[in-house]
Amino acid sequence: MSSIAQRGRPAGEVRQAIFNTLQNGGELPLATIAQQAQVGYDACRATLSNAVRSGRVEIVGHTKVAHAKQWVAMYALAEQPGRDEAPNDATPALVVLDAAMRSWF
Repeated sequence: MSSIAQRGRPAGEVRQAIFNTLQNGGELPLATIAQQAQVGYDACRATLSNAVRSGRVEIVGHTKVAHAKQWVAMYALAEQPGRDEAPNDATPALVVLDAAMRSWF
């Protein structure tokens, strides 16, 4: 098993294979991820779409590959804050609430 922090239900086999491939390979296009993870292209595309939406994977750029008309997205694992770290996108309301809770106790 990998050291990826989980929320909700455990990652399925396809998702786990994709995460392992991204941990080992860094920034990769969709077709390469599907090939290296040994999963179907459609399953990989759907799983990556869900992982991007959940914030576990991010699109880090685009590149031109041979025999492709359009630029393809490059995917990489997103940095996950640790359990003790606050998320970087904390809203001002959360900062005020955090300060109030800390002063209360």
